Amino acid sequence: MQSSSLTVVLRRAGETAAWCAHRGRHDDPAQSLRTQALRPSHLLTTPLERHLEAARRRRDYTQHEFLHIGAERDAIIDVVSRKRAELLRAEGHYPSEMSCDLAGGRLLMSEDSSVWDGASQAESKGFFDEDDRPPWDTWLCYVQGADYPIAAVPPKGNPTIIPAWKIWYLVSWAPPTLLDLAVAGMSVNPVDCIQWADDVDIPFTRELRAAGVLMASS
Repeated sequence: MQSSSLTVVLRRAGETAAWCAHRGRHDDPAQSLRTQALRPSHLLTTPLERHLEAARRRRDYTQHEFLHIGAERDAIIDVVSRKRAELLRAEGHYPSEMSCDLAGGRLLMSEDSSVWDGASQAESKGFFDEDDRPPWDTWLCYVQGADYPIAAVPPKGNPTIIPAWKIWYLVSWAPPTLLDLAVAGMSVNPVDCIQWADDVDIPFTRELRAAGVLMASS
């Protein structure tokens, strides 16, 4: 998606670092980076998802609907990013320079899946929420990852494989002062749906490695 281009990601990472510098609090990770002025009205639940849920089809997405939901989530993050930049300018804190060092922070990749057990939320003291998502103040973009096939059972009962869908990732910037809380939450996640970008191998992260933003894969 366009918002996941290298230039946009680096700009947003720099903006997020400036935003979090005087807001992120280790003693209050649950609220200090969930600024109400940036909060999406339905978080990452999109208009299409709400429509399908009302029609009792929330788990019955077609591939076209799945892609459409991804585009809607990317648009939600665009709005968060635009508001964050506008408020930084209004406060006089907009960064004058952008760099590739991520200001000492790290990029998080949160898969669009969770077991909703609350383990990561509790262990990270609320840095991750009940859906295993980091604070919306830190969101950068929403990207497609690798293909994975989805098993389906047709009416005759013969197993088959329908066309592959994409794993999607919410990309965010974890402040250096809160890295220990992120690690704590990730360590107890039973399905490993939260990873460092350095450990993910998809076209998006390969571009970041080539630019020197991420560490090279070992």
